[in-house]
Amino acid sequence: MSERSLARALVLAALLVAFGAAWRASFDTLDDAFISFRAVHNAVAGRGLTFNADAPPVESFSNPLFVFLLVPFAALGVPLPIAAALLGAIGLGLAVIAVHRLARAADLGELASAAALSATLGATPLVYFGLTGLETGLYAGLLAAALARSVARGSADPLACALWALAALSRPEAPLPVLLGLAALAPRPLRARDVVPLLVVVGALAALELARITYYGDVVPNTFHAKPPGTADHDPTTFGPLAGLRYVARFALALGLVLPLGALFAVRERMGVPALRGAVALVLGGLVFALYAGGDWMPMGRYLVPFVPFVALAGAAGIEALSQRGIVRPALALGLAGAAALAGSTDQLVELVLHADEFPYHVMGSRDSIAAIERMRPHLPAGARVVTFRIGALGDVGGYHVIDLLGLVDRRIAHIAASTPGYHPQRTRMGDDVPALRSLVRDEDPDAVLLVTYAEGPLDPAITLYDLRFAFADAYPIGRDQRWALYVRER
Repeated sequence: MSERSLARALVLAALLVAFGAAWRASFDTLDDAFISFRAVHNAVAGRGLTFNADAPPVESFSNPLFVFLLVPFAALGVPLPIAAALLGAIGLGLAVIAVHRLARAADLGELASAAALSATLGATPLVYFGLTGLETGLYAGLLAAALARSVARGSADPLACALWALAALSRPEAPLPVLLGLAALAPRPLRARDVVPLLVVVGALAALELARITYYGDVVPNTFHAKPPGTADHDPTTFGPLAGLRYVARFALALGLVLPLGALFAVRERMGVPALRGAVALVLGGLVFALYAGGDWMPMGRYLVPFVPFVALAGAAGIEALSQRGIVRPALALGLAGAAALAGSTDQLVELVLHADEFPYHVMGSRDSIAAIERMRPHLPAGARVVTFRIGALGDVGGYHVIDLLGLVDRRIAHIAASTPGYHPQRTRMGDDVPALRSLVRDEDPDAVLLVTYAEGPLDPAITLYDLRFAFADAYPIGRDQRWALYVRER
């Protein structure tokens, strides 16, 4: 097979995987996405940009740009899962176009370009998270578009500056890769105009920070309080840095390992090329945050997924550089790299399909959660105060005031949870054995408790939590391995 035919085969295979991932994503809206949707709906209704409208405002979301962009859609009555998927699709399109242009700017050959493009286009996690309510696709697209525009026109180009600023507003940790990317692209020596993109990004971040302090009375999003370093996977038995390293290793394996290894060679062989220097800098920023966070409870490396385009680009460039030195055969090495990346994506797609009704995929999908919320309405009026830790759809679809035991929507609970080693509601009897949390929840005067239990086993007819008595009302299957058990307060 000629290199051209192999390149076309890789891109065609990537299209098939992308269509499969998009089809699978069409069934889901992640429960976490409803946390952002609830804040948007409250803002449009005049109740404030917050999750619980009858409490002091809290920045419960970690995607400020995405939330701001959803507001006009909500005001027009567009269902937010559809609006979020549209924004994600735009981001995915930007990422694919940008990788194609960056490959040309880096002077990659046809096969190397195809390997980078196919690994991006056919990345199941990027497509899935981009179309199921998260900011992942848009964030990846903005980063890739900013890099491509900067390489083509210079970072001081007005559109490039705007793209970098928007990317920096996409997530709380986004300023790190953005600043590293700008630093990697900055010429030596610096001229006055080379500082313009930095000033634009810093200005945008300063405006966001001023708004955050003024409105929320905090200097960081509440997620930083709820998820201290090394705790993002909610597993007290793991050592944070080690969990982060495992997270990165799993991500590299899911990308087929060949491209990530090739990216290491690109660092050595091709750092004189601006497109590749910028790509590596962006990946470095993503790696630092993933190690800081200690991973994530969601599968498929969500924190690192926005950097797939840059690993693919740098990896293809590194492998091509090795082939030019006669170390490897180009068709064999690049074909293997692209095929391995697509094999990893296909494996993740199969996992999504076969285990859709098992944890954590049924939580990510939220269909069973929404069905349960509709069934519990006879037991709970809208606005009832519910203690739980699966909060997204319960708050947005159900309209309940959620007392979140993970602290995502309450700074007080976040600080208590963060200061309690090994804390998780399922391991600590819904926080009842944490004195400060027990007292706080009792003072919140809850109307109900929503337990997450295994799918089988008896349920008590009544329970006592937070020195309050709750009677069993109903149970709802969530997938085939979990259920929700609703207990209503005895008044």
